Amino acid sequence: MSSVLPQILTAGDFWRLPQNGTRRELIRGEVKEIMPPGGQHGAIAVTLAMLLRLWTQRGGGGYVGVEAGYLLAHDPDTVRGPDVSYVRADRIPPSGIPEGFWNLAPDLAVEVV
Repeated sequence: MSSVLPQILTAGDFWRLPQNGTRRELIRGEVKEIMPPGGQHGAIAVTLAMLLRLWTQRGGGGYVGVEAGYLLAHDPDTVRGPDVSYVRADRIPPSGIPEGFWNLAPDLAVEVV
């Protein structure tokens, strides 16, 4: 009896996967598909993101995002995308907001349940 071992991906491999309309995260090198959220989930997430964004504009500064990917571990890589996230202004790299995954953990990660 043979078994198929899951393919272990790096964050770079994961970033280059074609979009298939499914939410995914990379957990210890393995791709995990995630059920899309419902309507109330989206409404709560956008409200939290909006309130955080207003706070940053009033002087807190920083980055507020929804479902942005964060590379949290290496060898094997783990990339998580919280519903809402915040990164302090002083932690944003000099190059700015990354095109790909953030190479740090957010200061605040919110998962709506």
